[in-house]
Amino acid sequence: MRNLLMQTIPSFRAGPTRSRLLLFSLLLLTGCQHAVTLMPTPEVLRDERFDVFTHNPNLEKTNKVNVFYATNRLPSDKPSEPGYAKSFDHTLRFGEATLQLGSDEQNWEQLYAESTTAERKDTFEISLIQHREIGSLKESDSPERLPEDVKDFIAELNEAIDQSPLKTLTIYVHGANSNFYRATAQGAQYRYFTGQHAVVLVFAWPSAENILKYTTDVKNTKQTVPDFIRLLKIMTKYSSAKRINIIAYSAGGRLTGDALGQIGAQHENKNVGRARKALRFGHLYLTSSDEPLYEFIDYLPGYIHLFEGITVTADPKDGVLGFAKLTDGQIRLGRPPKEGGELDLTAEQQTWLTNAINSKAFTLINLQVNTIPGFEFTHGAWYENPWVSTDVIATLNLGLRLEQRGLAVYKGHFDRDVWYFPPDYLQKLKAFLLERKKATAR
Repeated sequence: MRNLLMQTIPSFRAGPTRSRLLLFSLLLLTGCQHAVTLMPTPEVLRDERFDVFTHNPNLEKTNKVNVFYATNRLPSDKPSEPGYAKSFDHTLRFGEATLQLGSDEQNWEQLYAESTTAERKDTFEISLIQHREIGSLKESDSPERLPEDVKDFIAELNEAIDQSPLKTLTIYVHGANSNFYRATAQGAQYRYFTGQHAVVLVFAWPSAENILKYTTDVKNTKQTVPDFIRLLKIMTKYSSAKRINIIAYSAGGRLTGDALGQIGAQHENKNVGRARKALRFGHLYLTSSDEPLYEFIDYLPGYIHLFEGITVTADPKDGVLGFAKLTDGQIRLGRPPKEGGELDLTAEQQTWLTNAINSKAFTLINLQVNTIPGFEFTHGAWYENPWVSTDVIATLNLGLRLEQRGLAVYKGHFDRDVWYFPPDYLQKLKAFLLERKKATAR
């Protein structure tokens, strides 16, 4: 897996000065909770032929967006902790959050015009207007017998899924240094750019909301794993979704990988077909994942067969994950070593890993390899880079297979398939989508 890249990268252990500079830069960038502004318009949505808003018959022309949420955070009444606090227990709290894209002076017509073009005149700040807790499930409560208020939440969630033409549920698991507001805001902008077709459930795990407390976030993800497993079991048992997708970002990938590893172990001796039918997992998108690479390799065999597809985006120059590696020395999934480096794996593990990476069920995307003008890598590329966000939305919401996504491939170390965004990515993707549209209309 670390065999991605063709360029040598400088070591973060080169000296204390480099490490201090990196840490200082990270503190400037992510040390406090800034307001979330609407992400750049995904590239494909800048083409009027793919206007997802006009094709939503249930679209309400408003700058308000609703997302569902689940959290094990404790409720908060402090302005500095909007919605839910940093402290937590093991009670799952379910509800719905309403977010506004832009100010009261910026109406739907302005939002629509500015969010379907590449160049915007205005900035649309996202604000959390309200949240409504509907139900809660205590740690001692059995998912087999839900309390009435949780049943009410499931009923509202299923109503939204049934009204959506996609009939899917997308669970978003946020990264470190994130409060409840930021987590729901990121989920809301994803929902918005699906034309509000996608039903989004944000899992707001208890981040310490401070980059200096990253190790606390790591500890909190470990403690939260049982709660996330309970959430997944509830969604697979009670939701009406035909497919359940997961977007796991940064430290959210650490939490998700650990939970899926345990779920995979629980289904180890079960019939694969029946397990997939029961779980209904669609696509897992691990973007800039903070999960330790060896842990990922250990867990992947237990759950890869439970998903229709798994995508991993990686870049060896990811400075945020470079900082994370400084804390414990572990290689991260989203920041693999240089091309040709060796991992401490057995020959059997190497062979299995190669076969998994080269399978149609797995997509390893190298975000460093591209020759596209304006294609810039950021740790938050899944929403900040218009090419990557296009792939996330198209893959999850349309259920595209690997060969339909417009990506290109090269052979990396160990003859492993590594995918990237080629210059003709948009042309290839659009051509497929237009043919798909014609075929559907026949």
